[in-house]
Amino acid sequence: MGSRSTGVSSDAGVLDRIVATKEAEVARLRARRRELARAAEDAPPPRPVLGSIAASTRVAVFAEVKRRSPGAGPIALDLDPPALSAEYEAGGARAVSVLTDGPWFDGSLEDLRAVAGARRIPVLRKDFLMDEVQVWETRAAGADLALLIVRILDPLLLADLRAMVHDLGMTALVEVHDEDEVEAALKAGARLVGVNNRDLAAFRTDLQATERLAPQVPGDVMVVSESGIRDAADVQRAAAAGADAVLVGEALVRSENPREAVAQMAAVPRRTTGKRAAARPATGRPVSPRMKHGPASPRMPGATPGPVVAEERAGRRVRAKVCGVATPRDAAAVADAGADYIGAVLSPGHARSVSPERAADVYGACPARRVGVFVDAPPDRVVELARRLSLHVVQLHGSETPEVAALIGAAGPWQVWKTFHAAGPGGHAAGPDDPPEGGPCMSGSSIGAASAGASWPGAAWRGGPLTRDDLAAAVAAYADAVAGVLVDAWSPGVPGGAGQSFAWQGIGATVRRAAGASTFVAAGGMTPDNAAAAVDALAPDVLDASSGLESAPGAKDPAKVGAFVAAVRRARRPSGTGRPS
Repeated sequence: MGSRSTGVSSDAGVLDRIVATKEAEVARLRARRRELARAAEDAPPPRPVLGSIAASTRVAVFAEVKRRSPGAGPIALDLDPPALSAEYEAGGARAVSVLTDGPWFDGSLEDLRAVAGARRIPVLRKDFLMDEVQVWETRAAGADLALLIVRILDPLLLADLRAMVHDLGMTALVEVHDEDEVEAALKAGARLVGVNNRDLAAFRTDLQATERLAPQVPGDVMVVSESGIRDAADVQRAAAAGADAVLVGEALVRSENPREAVAQMAAVPRRTTGKRAAARPATGRPVSPRMKHGPASPRMPGATPGPVVAEERAGRRVRAKVCGVATPRDAAAVADAGADYIGAVLSPGHARSVSPERAADVYGACPARRVGVFVDAPPDRVVELARRLSLHVVQLHGSETPEVAALIGAAGPWQVWKTFHAAGPGGHAAGPDDPPEGGPCMSGSSIGAASAGASWPGAAWRGGPLTRDDLAAAVAAYADAVAGVLVDAWSPGVPGGAGQSFAWQGIGATVRRAAGASTFVAAGGMTPDNAAAAVDALAPDVLDASSGLESAPGAKDPAKVGAFVAAVRRARRPSGTGRPS
């Protein structure tokens, strides 16, 4: 296998070069997208790890198989992964970590497969995961845990990959190195947070990172102290700071008796009382487990997202969503194009509505994230279909209140996106604050009844388009209740999919100010021809197209779908638009 630098590196560009290598790998891997998705689904069930950590009175040891690193250089280039992992397991390791990066660590997926096939304890794939194809590849290779590094992932991608890892039955080890990254990990729904004592920018190690950051992680989230652990004394130091587990590589690989070295570390008592905060901060209303981009605490309407979240958005890749998919054939075209999200209209009576049975066929033909679109559906029915169809996103297009949206989100492991209708280029602004017509949303269901007296903030499609000021107020009213905000064009008599655009100017900044860190989805009249301009003008997280990709009403054109997704993938949010002014 190839090798890179040896010895200690203080080059802050090492991580950038590793990421560039991974981007090239991902580009090649995408050609196997559907094959890897099927292989991931067919893989044996993953082995759980969180329960055993939480139930133990001892610190859990994640023992690593590693041949080399950019910081340490060669460690054990000729090691035998199955034999070494057998020693780890015999010594009491709770999990085995396997480096699979080839160019920088001399690892491989073959190492992972060999260890996963031979061990009874869970196996972590330690690599630089940046795309869903790598997550499928991870599960297909037999891994039970997957490493997600906050530093190399924007908030939307981090949340999506963590949810995807969870959906495949694995556990995500979400790695952080500073306070902002801890916050990002928690907002992404992390249940296992790894504090890397090594700064990935300079590859310098300091256990004070665990001592500083572990107390900031709520007590219901497990903490792993990573890197710089040499012996039982270091494990005791990490445990005293609140770590539930340690990830140890170089010290064990270099040890003459790795079994005994693991045993000594695994004997260290785990601090089980008074170690960290008991729970996450509450928002004052039920919050979805996937409300990953919302604030951790109540926020004043119109508050601006923090600089870390805002700056990370600038220059990052925009996701492509193809909505109104009604047939498995069209879904296959969406899959071939590599879209990030596929949407189906699950409320009856609309132009592209599909039955739950047809929706299952549509989703089954495409490995993209599943979005179900609902218009004033009874909330109990929304929850039922979200569970039945394993939705990743529930998209609400009707008169659902913030309270209803929050309760739907809290009912399962899906995000909730709320749609708002902006004025078109002509600027019509009729009646944005008029109450909506009565609909089934608020009656006939236990969830709906819980918020029957809620006020209406002016987001109903029936009420007319929203001016920019009204849009800001409406989005702010939902900011703590939903994970995403979708802005579509208003069209008389229909909730969406009319192929019309709204006036783009200033909308992106308006939504950012009002929604904070929530996912921003832009829809309405999107086509392959205007996708790049829409990204430049709006700086969304997701660009959503439906009728603009059709050859006939309800029939997607594969060439248009492919061109749209390709245009979105090429686009980057412009610098300077990440932080609202």
